[in-house]
Amino acid sequence: MGIDSCIVGTTDLNHLKRNFEIIEKGKLPEDIIKIINEAFQKNDVNWVGQE
Repeated sequence: MGIDSCIVGTTDLNHLKRNFEIIEKGKLPEDIIKIINEAFQKNDVNWVGQE
């Protein structure tokens, strides 16, 4: 199972530093991932998640 995001750019160095701090925390907790996946399934009929 996976959820990906792409940070395409920023003009604020502090935002970039904060993004790296968040990335270093690692994977989201499984319960949060489940909530996100359920929201996608509820709101996008054609969404295919990873099992």
